[in-house]
Amino acid sequence: MDAAVTPFVLPTIAVAGVDHRWRPPAGAGPTLATIAILALLLAAGVGGGAIGWARELDPSLAGLGAFWLTGTALRRVATARAIERIGAGLELAAAFFGLAILAALVAALFATSARPYADAWLAGLDRALFPGFDWPATMLALGRQRAAMLVLTHAYGALQWEPLLLLALFCATGRDARGWRLLAGWSGALLVCLAVFPWLPGRGAYPFFGIAPGRVPGVGLSIAWSAPLLLDGLRDGSVAMLGNATMDGIITMPSFHAAGAVVLGCAGWRAGRLRWPLTALNAAMLVSAVPVGGHYLVDVIAGVAVGIGAAAIAGMGARQR
Repeated sequence: MDAAVTPFVLPTIAVAGVDHRWRPPAGAGPTLATIAILALLLAAGVGGGAIGWARELDPSLAGLGAFWLTGTALRRVATARAIERIGAGLELAAAFFGLAILAALVAALFATSARPYADAWLAGLDRALFPGFDWPATMLALGRQRAAMLVLTHAYGALQWEPLLLLALFCATGRDARGWRLLAGWSGALLVCLAVFPWLPGRGAYPFFGIAPGRVPGVGLSIAWSAPLLLDGLRDGSVAMLGNATMDGIITMPSFHAAGAVVLGCAGWRAGRLRWPLTALNAAMLVSAVPVGGHYLVDVIAGVAVGIGAAAIAGMGARQR
């Protein structure tokens, strides 16, 4: 299979059964459309020679396609409600991971843009909007508070597993339509963040202010320092292939952690007894984007706006099953 065609594998498999017998799940349209858009962007970029494609990605995409087909088959032919819910869960999981992989790869593709870094402008905007806030001094002080930073570090990492928890909960309780609404909001936030990223690329506040990891020992993740190195490599050509190593969070403005926290917060509000624990978790996730993710305050504000808009358009506040 030609490398430029490979990104089409997942969306092609995902919609392969969409005919008069095999209709996609109700509410899956926005998510499947987003997957198709991301695949088209990748195919155009790889086919146009903007960046290479590592074959190590093929098994992951093929595996997601197999998950999707298995879930679709179970959902459509199952006679037991439990099996139908398992099938719906497999479809949702395949779609979520498909979005995650393709969006990360598209961000890496967009990072090859030659536009100058926007860090100086973003830091200046922070100072103009929040004149009493000293980013370096605040983070240096907070970074030494190990207990607080431990909580924020775990909250930051929850972006990877909380969506799966909510999707599993919705499927287990027969509310898979709400799971698709969550993914619709997630998809919208991803598309907006990706659209802005090439115009306002940034290395992040820690590198901009010259703060090394050792000066903030409480920060338990290295993403704020590793992502700028990947971004530099993609821009100067030393990283010339899309692969597993390029699937890192490199978008600074808007903060997808902030947008994701809002979308997850809207979804979690329908999570029954988990409503308040998840609300607290998502609030911590939102805050963690600054000290753990190394975002400027304006990144977070923009991310919140993106999340609110995406959740509203996806109808995440609607009282539906």
